[in-house]
Amino acid sequence: MLSSAPGTGKGFLFHNILTPILQHTHLVKDYDGLMGKHSVALAHNLLILLDDAKTSSDSMETKLKSALSEPRVAIEPKHEMPRMVDTYARVILASNELRPLRLDKDERRWYVPQRIEHRVSLEETANFISQIAAWLEEPESLGKVYNYFKTYSLEGFNRKYVNQTETLKEMIGMSESPIEGFLSAYLDDEPVFTYNGIQDALAAEGYNKQKDSYLKRLLNEAGYTNGRFKRNSLTLWHPKSLAKDQALAKFDTTASRL
Repeated sequence: MLSSAPGTGKGFLFHNILTPILQHTHLVKDYDGLMGKHSVALAHNLLILLDDAKTSSDSMETKLKSALSEPRVAIEPKHEMPRMVDTYARVILASNELRPLRLDKDERRWYVPQRIEHRVSLEETANFISQIAAWLEEPESLGKVYNYFKTYSLEGFNRKYVNQTETLKEMIGMSESPIEGFLSAYLDDEPVFTYNGIQDALAAEGYNKQKDSYLKRLLNEAGYTNGRFKRNSLTLWHPKSLAKDQALAKFDTTASRL
């Protein structure tokens, strides 16, 4: 995932260097171009550039996961039957935004280098790119770039589990909503609770009442489940790893402090 100031050469890298080397490349401007019903981009290419694609969907990262890491994908070309095919495509998401995509805190599929800025100015960068373009026209120049990539060591690199860079961690931080931040702190203090209890806590902090579907999804993603207890027909939310008798004991301990 390449995040940068405008005019730093992301398109130049794709069009003038990577495409001549790989040949089988494709540029898409939106996520439908990559994962739409009739898209075959993942089946027919080695490299795909998502060029400043926009999304308002918080779930887009989940939809992208299989495209980024699975060895086979489902395609449905127009006028053909759906089928599974092998894919060898890698994806670059290039954007001028500080956080191009909402990311979960355990994200490990995207490699995100430091945001690219102009060393001096936009004009100086443009001049540098022009010099590189002229050099690429010289015989053997592209071959030297190809040899650089071919001999670059990937020892220890796992494309399905990429170490989080500081830039990725910053993007993850920007992905967290205020409600998620509150929820994380609340669960640390109240590991077992009633649903009304967390709604009351949100109200006490000045938040509007949250939709049940949204709040329960966040709790499920945090590893929580709910169980009904015979005593007083009590329904408690607790970590899935916690047995019901342990959950009840923790709730009683917490309640005794109030």
